Amino acid sequence: MSVIRATVRDGKFEGDAPADWPDGTAVEVARVEDRFREMEEAVQGDTPEEIEAWVGWLNSLEPIFTPEEEAAWQADLDAQKARDKATFFERAEKLGRLIET
Repeated sequence: MSVIRATVRDGKFEGDAPADWPDGTAVEVARVEDRFREMEEAVQGDTPEEIEAWVGWLNSLEPIFTPEEEAAWQADLDAQKARDKATFFERAEKLGRLIET
């Protein structure tokens, strides 16, 4: 499924359709807020159709990170975890002194 973004200005839609969509192509328009609300409502149901709709919506989401960005993020997270472990007792001791005063 292809998705285009548009903005409403003066009662008209402003947006660009993909070049391979011919004139006269039928489209559905929904507010972004409504689309998310519909998906939230579908989560509450457990019929096969509602589950299929939820899975379809999840599969349509773009990844947040590229594989390279995710690897860099994980490396930073691992480095922060190592720093936290290395300084835990020192920070706990300082905190204890602050609490005692």
